Amino acid sequence: MKLYAGTTEQLRADARMHRIAEKLRAAYTTQIGHRPAPSEVASWQNSPMAVSMLLDKAHDPRLRWESHT
Repeated sequence: MKLYAGTTEQLRADARMHRIAEKLRAAYTTQIGHRPAPSEVASWQNSPMAVSMLLDKAHDPRLRWESHT
């Protein structure tokens, strides 16, 4: 299931503004029909900045965040 898609610049902006977890939560809720576990949301809050830093070295400007439940 696709929860987030965007360019690396969009990811960086969303990470800086702390918007990723909310976007992922909303997409998850829409697609699954219920809210994700608090621990899942916490992981979404904690990891995007690290992912953003890794993508600084990537040459592909596209990003897709998936969840396999």
